Amino acid sequence: PNEWGNGFNSLQNFNMEECTNITGTLPASIGNLTNLQIFFFYSTGLYGTLPAYWSRLQNIQILTGGPNTGINGTLPSEWAEGMPQIY
Repeated sequence: PNEWGNGFNSLQNFNMEECTNITGTLPASIGNLTNLQIFFFYSTGLYGTLPAYWSRLQNIQILTGGPNTGINGTLPSEWAEGMPQIY
């Protein structure tokens, strides 16, 4: 749901790997998890383009989203400035 990133500001690790029952578009609200350091969302039913709003994840160090065959597009240019520590 779009509300995923709301109310969990202190969350540092978020692992949704292989949760195939999680479906829908990639929620931009994940960008509200500004303390997030590790985010795994591979092998889910999520699809769409990577949200530019995720550039707010300034503490992110590890972001793994593949293989998700429904994710398409390019990395948003905003990520270059907003996510300086990403691997």
